[in-house]
Amino acid sequence: MVVSQMPMGQSRLDALGGTLALALLLTLVVLLPTAQAFVPGHPQPSFRSSPTIRARASAREVTTLGGEDMSWQEGLNLLETLETPTVEIYNKVLKACAREGQWEPGCWLLEEMVELGLEPDRQSFVLAIEACGEQGRYEEANHVLSYMKDAEHKLDNEVYGFVARACEAAKNWRQLQWTLDEMTYRELVPDLVTYNRAIGGCGEEGEWEMALTLVLEADRRGVTCDYASYDLAMQALHKAKQATRAHELLKTMKEAGVAPGKDMLALVMKLCQEAGEMVRVEEIGRELDRGGLGGGRRVE
Repeated sequence: MVVSQMPMGQSRLDALGGTLALALLLTLVVLLPTAQAFVPGHPQPSFRSSPTIRARASAREVTTLGGEDMSWQEGLNLLETLETPTVEIYNKVLKACAREGQWEPGCWLLEEMVELGLEPDRQSFVLAIEACGEQGRYEEANHVLSYMKDAEHKLDNEVYGFVARACEAAKNWRQLQWTLDEMTYRELVPDLVTYNRAIGGCGEEGEWEMALTLVLEADRRGVTCDYASYDLAMQALHKAKQATRAHELLKTMKEAGVAPGKDMLALVMKLCQEAGEMVRVEEIGRELDRGGLGGGRRVE
């Protein structure tokens, strides 16, 4: 019987190949858990270090290093140096995201906290919604808001104010109206800033009916409209060429104790003139001759 023998050189090559394959397998086994530790879609920081190369910092050191002017990217890099990050540290990074309008990493960080077994507190949710608000991501803001409701955190004007900001930035006035309606349902009263945002948005889109509705609604809810509120509504009426409504709004202002200024009177007079309402033109003209009422000054 003839037994074939493999050359000695070939045997050594096979052995070396087997050793390299085993080493590669062990390397993959070591690295795989590290790769899976991050949430899918997590933004990649500009610098990622390995625990074996760079010593991990303590939570105290990260708190000290991350100042108030820390960027969101610096925050992510600092988070990666921690084996056991805390809610406080996450909130510090979320604050940077909110300040810079980084809604996407803000939402991802909330998910990452949950996956790590951390329970986001009220501030965590508020900061993520704020980040969404600056970029007009009203859908994401409402998504975070729904989780905040499930967690039974306190909902107040601050939270809904950021959601309203997102609706305004996205120019979604219907969604903004729904946000105001939900506040009413929860017995919350939107502040003047939120109302003015909504009224101003209506003016940009020529939604004069909604602008007037918001002015009346604010008064009904006990929010005193200021000169800016009426001016924003008047811009909506001007854009829609609503001369009669504009003249009526002047009366509403005076009844509310807010004096229309010369520019506003001139604007309404021009609208009435274009509409052929000469009686009103003469009425406003006489008021202008008297010097107007000094826009913004309350009528005594």
